[in-house]
Amino acid sequence: EGFETDLGVWFQNTNDDTDWIRHSGTTFSLDTGPSTAHEGGFYAYIRGASNINKTAVLTSSCFDIASLSNPALNFKYHMYGASMGSLEVEISTDGLSWVSVWSKSGNQGDAWKEASINLSSYAAGRPLLRFKGVVGNGFESDMAIDAVQVREAITETDIVTFVIAEQTGP
Repeated sequence: EGFETDLGVWFQNTNDDTDWIRHSGTTFSLDTGPSTAHEGGFYAYIRGASNINKTAVLTSSCFDIASLSNPALNFKYHMYGASMGSLEVEISTDGLSWVSVWSKSGNQGDAWKEASINLSSYAAGRPLLRFKGVVGNGFESDMAIDAVQVREAITETDIVTFVIAEQTGP
C-alpha cells in the first residue's frame, strides 16, 4: 500500500485520540516529518502539532498469509523531529488481544528507513496488523509510513568468498 488513492485495506480506529492523514509533499511543521513520499506521491502520517501525546491507530483488514512459506510485513517509516514519539506495529489473530512485534522511539533522522517483520508464527491464521503511533511532547513529532507490503520474505545470501579472474584490460 502506497496510499496513492486512499488508505487501501487500512482503516482508522475510532477509539484512539487522532487519525493518520494521507498526505503528499512536506508536512506543515518545520524540522519534522518527510518532505516527500518514499514512493509515488503520497504517504500516511500523524501530525505532531495539535496532537501532543495523542495516539493514532491504523488497522488492517485480515491478511490470508497461510499460502506464504515465509510471510513478512515490510514498510518504510519516517520519524524525524526533536520531540518524536513512538511507532509500534502490533498483530492480532482474534481482533481483541494485540501483541507488539516491532517498535521505534525518538528521532530516527530525516530519512525514510526500512522495516521488515517476520510473520511466520502467525501464518496459520488470518492476522490483523496495526500501526500505532504516539505523538511526542512537542510539535516536532510528525511520523509517517509508506510502501507497506505483506508478502513472501526476501532472503538474502551474504557473499563470503569470491574469486576475480586476472584482469587483462582496462
